[in-house]
Amino acid sequence: MHSTIVLGSSPPSWWHRHAIKVNVKKLDPQIAQDQVELESSTVEVTVGQIESGIWRVGWKILHGPISLDSDESGGQRFFTTEELLATFGLNEFEGLSEAFNLEYGAHTAVPGKYIRYGRWLNIPCPGTGCDGDPDVSILVEETIQAAIIKLVESNVVPQ
Repeated sequence: MHSTIVLGSSPPSWWHRHAIKVNVKKLDPQIAQDQVELESSTVEVTVGQIESGIWRVGWKILHGPISLDSDESGGQRFFTTEELLATFGLNEFEGLSEAFNLEYGAHTAVPGKYIRYGRWLNIPCPGTGCDGDPDVSILVEETIQAAIIKLVESNVVPQ
């Protein structure tokens, strides 16, 4: 089920450099978790199952310092289990947009959901790589992959 992520030589132009600050939120290991939370000082990402085989990925980005006129963006997308695992480099997913991958220099993508080149991930689409983009960039580290695996495996319904 799990594959090794291929690391490209350098990040693509659509990936934001601040993504290296996004990490798994520290949670109480004594409490069962029904979602994975990723965070940095300006980004929040949550991944949780909404029904069997369907996952919600939501994000919020704060653009600039906290004030009355702070600008923020965010959104949500829904993924099958196979798409979710491919998003975080944990499996290969068939039916991807080859033209999209070639145009943006991605290893894998589902237009409108995610694009990933090696460990460099954007949800839901490529951006400019600059501040103010509504998409979220994540550097997919092993700790993030482990959290996603644990979440998926703990939500598998026995048959």
